Amino acid sequence: MYKVDLWVWTDSREAAESVKYYAYCLEFSHKGKSTRRTGDGQVKASWNKATLTAIATALERFTANSEVVIHTENRWVLNMITNYLDTWEGADFWKNKKEKVANEEEWRRIAKAKHSLLITPDPIGFDRAKELMDRALDQLEGA
Repeated sequence: MYKVDLWVWTDSREAAESVKYYAYCLEFSHKGKSTRRTGDGQVKASWNKATLTAIATALERFTANSEVVIHTENRWVLNMITNYLDTWEGADFWKNKKEKVANEEEWRRIAKAKHSLLITPDPIGFDRAKELMDRALDQLEGA
């Protein structure tokens, strides 16, 4: 089983829907060598939805069972993954009898990935995440 750090970055923490850019870096050891895989994209969304899109997109890249630690400064998303995702999935993503969970598609993607991955949110360490993502983005721009 691979142990993977998933670092997530967005260019804006604005709650209002606008075009937001996101990037992620998967960092793991492969055959004794530190390895990184990066990805990025853009979405017209709130900060939460942009963060969820980045996480879901990264998790969908996995082809083997892995232990994934998610690092992001979006503590609300980490809290929802930790405390509500399983309950929402069990209720078919209904928040209550009248209301579906916001960003249902992204939550469904994360829940699906969670069936084959051990996911642990890490609310600490965003400074490290930002430093790593800045380096990864610089590498992408230079490629």
